[in-house]
Amino acid sequence: MGLGLNASNHLMKQFARSSLMQGCREKLVAGRRTWQTIVATVFAPLLGNEKRSDRTMTTIDFTRWFLALYFTSVASFYTVRIIVLARRYGESPVFSGQPGTLHYATHLAFRVFRIVILGVCVARIPWPQLDRYLIPFDQLWEPAILMTGNVLLATSFAMAVAIHMYMGKNWRSGTRNDDRTELMTRGPFALSQNPMLLCVLVAQSGFFLTLPSGFTLVCWVVGIWAVTTQAKIETGLLRRRFGAAYDEYAEKTPRWLLFR
Repeated sequence: MGLGLNASNHLMKQFARSSLMQGCREKLVAGRRTWQTIVATVFAPLLGNEKRSDRTMTTIDFTRWFLALYFTSVASFYTVRIIVLARRYGESPVFSGQPGTLHYATHLAFRVFRIVILGVCVARIPWPQLDRYLIPFDQLWEPAILMTGNVLLATSFAMAVAIHMYMGKNWRSGTRNDDRTELMTRGPFALSQNPMLLCVLVAQSGFFLTLPSGFTLVCWVVGIWAVTTQAKIETGLLRRRFGAAYDEYAEKTPRWLLFR
């Protein structure tokens, strides 16, 4: 009897110990799942794990690569263009204005934002979670909207390249009083006084649509200010250089296609 009771007590202790350990194990697992749920809920927006349709994700991925390649191509094109013109004609086609002037401020804004935009778009390839820090407007992240932005960007760049080829040695970024350039009134300049800046406006709008966010909205607002301000500055300089010839041209040619 003593041996039987001892064995029974031993089995009961093992059972209790086993039950206690099993209960602790279950609590640990439940606690871990709870923390995983909390972490997923809190940090999912920062990690970019929102559930999107496969079609939307495919469009986002395509647009991510498109933007990186687009802005890399734009930077490469203008770098080569500036170097070629500078070597061929002995002076840089870029004039940013004198420090402290509005002319200088617009060029500085363009330069800074171009660098930031290129950096962001390239960084989004290895680090897609960066999108969360750009303050995305999730309601606008739809395939039709993103692809519309892609089309506007591609069209504006193609138009800009065509205008560059048309202008040849007359292209300038900024305007100097002593520029040895002609007053261009034909081709794309018969449709708009500032066809190149018009392409920039289209590109700014396209960029916002390809990456709808607080970041691109700021870029759009600054871009609109810089472009419209630069257009007014160039108008004043051209009027002083060409006088009546420019007044006659401006009288019959809209500034932005249909808008004066």
